[in-house]
Amino acid sequence: IIKKEIIYSSRSEHFNLVGLGDIHLGNIGCDIRKLNEIIKWVKDTPRTFWIGMGDYVESIIPTDPRFDPYSIDPSYNIKNLSRLIPMQIDDICALLMPIKHKCLAILTGNHEENVRLRFNFDITFEIARKLGVQNLGYDGWVRLQFRRKARNSIGSNFAYKIYASHGFGGARKSGAKVNRLEDVATYMDADIIMLGHEHKKIIAPPVIKLGLTEQGNLTTRKQIAIMTGSFLKGYVENATTYAEKKGYSPADLGVVKLMLKPDIKDIHASL
Repeated sequence: IIKKEIIYSSRSEHFNLVGLGDIHLGNIGCDIRKLNEIIKWVKDTPRTFWIGMGDYVESIIPTDPRFDPYSIDPSYNIKNLSRLIPMQIDDICALLMPIKHKCLAILTGNHEENVRLRFNFDITFEIARKLGVQNLGYDGWVRLQFRRKARNSIGSNFAYKIYASHGFGGARKSGAKVNRLEDVATYMDADIIMLGHEHKKIIAPPVIKLGLTEQGNLTTRKQIAIMTGSFLKGYVENATTYAEKKGYSPADLGVVKLMLKPDIKDIHASL
C-alpha cells in the first residue's frame, strides 16, 4: 500500500494517470517508437503520473523452454546471450529514467516473476532500485490524496483508491476480459482498477456506486476498471512470434489514459 499526497491550487485542474506495462523490451515485437511516444507524452504533460504494470523486459534466456532466437530483438547479438537480462534491465531503465519522478509505483509481471522463482533474481527489484521508485509486488494499492489550497487553507479534500495488478488469465474474447474486470470490481473497493497482462486496451462500463457519507447523507461514487494495454506487436515480418503460433489477434498498442478531476470527484478513461 502506497500513499501519496498531491496539493493543487485551482478547481479546474485535472491530473492524468496511465499504466505502463507489457513492454517486453528485448522481444523483436517490442514497439520502441510507440513506447518513446508515450514516455515523451508523460514527460511533457503537466500533472501526469504512471504506474508500472509489469513485463517490462522479455527476460527469456536460452535455458528457458520458451526461448526462440527468432524472437530476440536484433539489437542483441549472440555474444549478449549470457547477459540478456542485465542488458534488458539497463535498456528499459534508460528509457524510463526521464519520467521516474512521475512514477507512483511499479508492479512485477509474470515474466519477471518467472525469473525470480527459477533463478532467484528479482528483475523488478533491480528496476525499482535503479529508478528510485517503489515496488508494489504483483499487485497493490495506491491511495492518491488530493488537497486544494484555498487562501492559505485546505479547501477540497478527496482521495482516489487505486488497485493495480499485473493481471491474470488468458481469455481471448473482449467480452470475457470485460467480465474479468467487472468480477474484480465486485470484491475490490477501489475507485480505479488497473489490470495488465492481457495486451489489450479495454475500458469496462463505469459503475456508479450509491452510498452514504460519514454524516449519513446520500452520495454516489464512480468506479472505473481498465486493462492497461501493451507495446508488444503480435506479428512481425521475418519472425515467428508467440502470438502468431497461438493465433492471437493483433494488439492495439499503447495505453489507456485516465483523467482525474479531484475537485468534482470524477474520473474519465480514454483510448
